Amino acid sequence: MTTLLKTTCRRVDCTRRARHSSHGLCTPHWRELTRKADQPIAYNGAHRRVYRLKGPARLHRCIRCGGTASEWAYDHADPDEITSSEGPYSLDVEHYDPMCHSCHVRFDRASDLGVYPSTSPTPPEGKAQSPLHTPGGYP
Repeated sequence: MTTLLKTTCRRVDCTRRARHSSHGLCTPHWRELTRKADQPIAYNGAHRRVYRLKGPARLHRCIRCGGTASEWAYDHADPDEITSSEGPYSLDVEHYDPMCHSCHVRFDRASDLGVYPSTSPTPPEGKAQSPLHTPGGYP
């Protein structure tokens, strides 16, 4: 009787089953390897990257109200910000903070109005710092 060996992905810290046997990689790592260098990471891909590297937002506290976070929110502070039809985003996972849905919506609305939330280090040129949006809540 022949037994098949179940191998795991050869990437360090990956425990997924290797599905691309010639390279010993799981499907996500295979896609990463074969993605063209000039193919940009889109809005949803950037958010999936944040989830993959930081885990689910629900395991964190909202940085605004202290409640249970439900979403990763882009802080609008990346100098290399990318704009898309879905909204601005960053490829740098350090520019994402855990927030509950209502704080995230308020945060993004303030940013859409050109008011730069005060949790970020400095407002980009042309955006005003807001005293209204401080950590811990909203007016």
